[in-house]
Amino acid sequence: MIKNGELVAGILCGFIGLLIGSFWISGINDWIVKSIASIGSIATAGSFIYIIVDNRKIRKAQKEQEHRQIEHEKKQQDIWSQQYSTLNLQAYETHFKQFEQRLESLVKQHNNVYRFNNPFELYKQLFPSNSLESGIELKKTKSNLLTCIRQNLTMLILYSDRSEEYSEGSHAYLVDEYIKTISSIVNHYLKLEYTVPAVAGDIVDENTYNNGPHKVVNALSIEVERHIADILNQLSHFSNEDVNSIFEFPPRKANLQTALISFLIRNNSSFYKLCVNHQTNNIKLLIECKEYLSNNAQRDVALYNKLHHLLSCQTYGPITALSLSSKELEQVYFDCFTFITTRIDENEQSIELSKRLFKARKKLVE
Repeated sequence: MIKNGELVAGILCGFIGLLIGSFWISGINDWIVKSIASIGSIATAGSFIYIIVDNRKIRKAQKEQEHRQIEHEKKQQDIWSQQYSTLNLQAYETHFKQFEQRLESLVKQHNNVYRFNNPFELYKQLFPSNSLESGIELKKTKSNLLTCIRQNLTMLILYSDRSEEYSEGSHAYLVDEYIKTISSIVNHYLKLEYTVPAVAGDIVDENTYNNGPHKVVNALSIEVERHIADILNQLSHFSNEDVNSIFEFPPRKANLQTALISFLIRNNSSFYKLCVNHQTNNIKLLIECKEYLSNNAQRDVALYNKLHHLLSCQTYGPITALSLSSKELEQVYFDCFTFITTRIDENEQSIELSKRLFKARKKLVE
């Protein structure tokens, strides 16, 4: 590349050469005239050269300025990106901490009967768009996880409602579907683990999802279903889910309740551990009395309705029979014993049932 100084020197040498040549070829007068014209040309050329040189300096300065501007903007962008990443990280960590605190609050509200096995995995399912890099999503969205739980709870209610349509022979299928649905919610979606020892009425799943034993449901109470519904509502509120309705779980219908209790006291399942004690033995005896009355054409309607009520779940608690005092339970046994022993159609079943009622009454009185 030709430098500015070399360019100027070359032009001057060229003009000097022209002057000398003109001197020898023309006369002195012509030479003077041509010299003056040449000097003017030199001045013009000098101005042109100055403009070129100055323009090059300006362009060089502009390029240097543009380069500095690009470098500055890049550094500024790096700073902003770093600040943005820091804010995203802080927002994510704060939100996850709040989520953990909400789970801890839920556990305390339900008397520490369960814990969440994997809060992080539950968080990722609830907020799939949130991450350390992108921060948190603030707009209202519909959670796929909560939608699945809501649909499963709705299915449980449907099973309960439709239990009135099922014949007694179909109750085993009904109970199996009910238990599998709750097991899916508890273990697969919410990753809940019940931490208290099993109590009477608990049905413990030994195999589902290969995650080890976990409590599924209590046949004598709708406690688990209520816990799940409450967890759903609170997680829905925390996630800013675009769902306005509060989910409520109603008491089980009589047929489903009876089917669950029958499953508890009669089924020898290799998949479920069934927790029974003296309370469940009392419940079993009451169920047999109710079934006897149901199959008897001369049944005592008032006594049948009383047994039906005792074996039904309260609105937010266990079946009513569990709240009976020893004296109240003894009276129910006495009423059933009286009905059975005064029938004229005695058979082996009624005789065996009356004997067991007599022994149970005697044990309560002692």
